[in-house]
Amino acid sequence: MRRTFPLVFVSAFALGCLACGGNPDYGAPPRLVDPSPERLATLVPAASDPTKIPKQDLTTAAQLDQFVAECEAEQPKEGSHPALDEARVGQVYRGDKAVTLPALANDNIFRITEGNPEFIDPNKIAESAGTSIVSNLFEPLLVKAAGNAPAVPAAATSFDVSPDGRTYTFHLRPGIVWNDGRPTTAHDYVYGWKRGLAPETGSRSAQQLWIIEGAQDYNEGKTKTADAVGVRAIDDLTLEVKLVGPAPYFPDLVTYVAYSPIPRWAVEKYGDQWTRPANIVTNGPFLLSKWLERDRFELTKNPTFWDAAHIAIAGAVIYITDSEAQTLTLYESGQTHLARPLSPDGLQRSIKEGRSDLRIDTNACVYYFHLRLDHPPFDDSRVRMALNLAVDKDLLVQHVLGGFQTPAMSLVPPMLEAFMGYHPPEMPARDPLLATRLMAAAGYPQGKGFPRQDILFNTSEGHKRIAEFVSRNWEETLGIQMTASNMEWKSLLKQMRSGDFGLARSAWCADYPDPLNFLENFHSGSENNNAGYKNPAYDAIIDRSRNEPDRHVRKNLLCAAEKALLRDMPFVLMYQYTRSVLIRPEVHGYLAQYQDHHPLRWISLSPSGTSSAPTSPTPPPTQPPPTPPPGGQGTH
Repeated sequence: MRRTFPLVFVSAFALGCLACGGNPDYGAPPRLVDPSPERLATLVPAASDPTKIPKQDLTTAAQLDQFVAECEAEQPKEGSHPALDEARVGQVYRGDKAVTLPALANDNIFRITEGNPEFIDPNKIAESAGTSIVSNLFEPLLVKAAGNAPAVPAAATSFDVSPDGRTYTFHLRPGIVWNDGRPTTAHDYVYGWKRGLAPETGSRSAQQLWIIEGAQDYNEGKTKTADAVGVRAIDDLTLEVKLVGPAPYFPDLVTYVAYSPIPRWAVEKYGDQWTRPANIVTNGPFLLSKWLERDRFELTKNPTFWDAAHIAIAGAVIYITDSEAQTLTLYESGQTHLARPLSPDGLQRSIKEGRSDLRIDTNACVYYFHLRLDHPPFDDSRVRMALNLAVDKDLLVQHVLGGFQTPAMSLVPPMLEAFMGYHPPEMPARDPLLATRLMAAAGYPQGKGFPRQDILFNTSEGHKRIAEFVSRNWEETLGIQMTASNMEWKSLLKQMRSGDFGLARSAWCADYPDPLNFLENFHSGSENNNAGYKNPAYDAIIDRSRNEPDRHVRKNLLCAAEKALLRDMPFVLMYQYTRSVLIRPEVHGYLAQYQDHHPLRWISLSPSGTSSAPTSPTPPPTQPPPTPPPGGQGTH
């Protein structure tokens, strides 16, 4: 079935241009003119002339108060946002022309590819590759359902919420065991969460636990022990969690890998080597049977898993590669069940062919470049705004990407409005005229004197295309020069965390459906604040949002925080993602999902060469999904 999607139609010209690999000729920069003071005032608040914008100009507390007032008028009222539907969060394209693929072995093993994970320790994972693999090894309290349905019971059969929304009590399922035979208890979750918060662990996902009372102070070293962290085991099967404020998204949050239980005895015995296949102890639906560095992971069905009877596949082979070309080769040679990601050329060729195994889904991810604020010339607010205003994002998504992506005008993906009614504010539209004025005001007229910079990105044909396109865009519009510089994924992460860079490719994908998940990354205490953005006024409003009990007031605080980021620009926003996958017809249970998460527990396979669906594995909770807290519950 073919479907078009509003605003992102892919033209035949766009497909042809990229298929030949040529550079689009989008013309010389326009003749410079002086925009009116009124025009400048709408795009650069508090200044009618870009030469008067201070070099060091971050949003103040007074400006944030003004933004809160604006957001009060702009944000939808509670209960007025659109219902969750496929047009907003689901599949946006599927081809209709049959393709013939080589048969795979009929051994009930699901074969896929994934990037090279930095860690497989749940307390240290902070990127999608590690999350994708490890979430199949450990059993969370609740688990993501297939598609965008609410989280369903996993290790916990149910939970209770206090009337003020600040205390959650989870009731664990009796009989869950680790693969070494020990019982899984509430104490394993307490240990795992506190270990993730311990400063010595160095977790870059620790902020996902800051919603817990006392967690941030312990993680930041303000308290020396974890005694004040608000999680405790009442008994072996009862876990109590106290939050800093009401968090209707908390049931979604506990599905995240950072909330996994951890086998303390294995960590204490093996130290950093506890995740090696010979040492690792897990309690999830699959076991890690083999790990060949830079080659593959092999998982096998866990026979002691509490719900093993409903796990349809016998295991999985996960080939490790960062090459879109290799991913496609493995798929088309009959070695994997699906291919993702696809290169821009591969994707557009597949769209042009209309192949029925191509599917494109919406995805709550945003692509951007980090700008390091203590690295000249990106310490200048005029330069940062100029770089954002000069990028032709429409041309980027239509002629370079062509996969139904949309230009990023906000940090928070607009699709989150479908989950909680948050309407993200938008940055100013592209304005090359103003961009050139701002750059001149910063001391770089027509780019003269601007130091050549590297655009760092992890090795990928798609990232390379984007970096080269943006570099040309800036050179033709602003007269500045950039060098596209690729490196291996782990090396890029290390470089960004050291702060020794000026401009680097990044992205953020939702861990749970709430704007805070995107906005808190720019809190000065966040381990993910690679831009080095430090604004006490911004920190204060993020902290207020964590404690605000009124949902509408909280939305206004988050909206104001996002407006501050769109004014201060510690990034260059590029586009909102879609996810493209070539997937064989015998794969079932791989549904469109806003995070692009596809737990193996929901996957089943028909015999190779057929497409008849077997009995689908379904989540078998012992009771209906947990009761939401008063006022509603965040859902997928």
